Amino acid sequence: MSLNMTSAALRRPMPVRDLHALRTSRAMAELELRRQQAIMRLARQLPSTLDVHAMFSLFAGIAGDAFPFDGLRFMRAAGDPPFAWGEEAPHHAEYSLRLNDEGLGEMVLMRDRPFAEYELHVFEDLLAYLLYPLRNGLLYQDTLLMASIDGLTGVGNRKSFDESIQRELARVERYGGELSLLILDMDGFKSVNDTHGHVVGDALLRHFAAVIKATARTSDMVFRFGGDEFAVLMPETGHDGAARLVQRLREAMANAPMVHGDLHVEPRSSMGLAHWRADTDVTALVEQADAALYADKRERRASMSAA
Repeated sequence: MSLNMTSAALRRPMPVRDLHALRTSRAMAELELRRQQAIMRLARQLPSTLDVHAMFSLFAGIAGDAFPFDGLRFMRAAGDPPFAWGEEAPHHAEYSLRLNDEGLGEMVLMRDRPFAEYELHVFEDLLAYLLYPLRNGLLYQDTLLMASIDGLTGVGNRKSFDESIQRELARVERYGGELSLLILDMDGFKSVNDTHGHVVGDALLRHFAAVIKATARTSDMVFRFGGDEFAVLMPETGHDGAARLVQRLREAMANAPMVHGDLHVEPRSSMGLAHWRADTDVTALVEQADAALYADKRERRASMSAA
């Protein structure tokens, strides 16, 4: 009798509510196991790199194994280019990442369907293992950046120029494409510096660099080449595109005088362009731009003398 009752009980369908609870319980148990596995992987692998992009790719891949999402986006500060992994999706969970009151940036988790509360708890647990490696990576990134920036003008320094032009030449030699180089110097800078002093001279250099940066495209790279000489490296840009930048720079300088107290100085510049060819190395490209620069300088002096 007892056996028959048990048999009948086993054949009776499980109520939907109980079945849902069982499935939820199993899903939660599986998620907890994946959470623990992800934490162990993050703790072991994240400290192995200081490259922030590599770090986020690693974090996104491990977190994605714990529970499904479509995309991840991180931005250190407003206006900075974001790191993006995966795809944009309509449902967002946003986090302001902080460590010991230090703001590290903003992260957005994205999916095409809403997140369950327990999934967000898991993600937040995983985020805790990102914070210290991220802070270290950002500090390292800042150190590298400072080593490549000209302290006076805020554009790339000569070391950064040398590394960038080697990299871009290697790229076009391997994959093809175009590359142009513009070298500029300020006409009459020595006279301004000698007459008004180094404080005004430094202010003029900063102003000159700011005009170049504001006029160049986001894909262009601006460097202080040395003294009052600057360089603009233009990937995927041929003669026509580079010539348009030269024209925009001349117009910008004519319309943007430096004001220092009662002194107004219009930055004037000689410019020389060079374009990559299959037989062009770094030295040849720089020499071509230099030759064009001095030809432009002679022409401008002759024009001023005739006037």
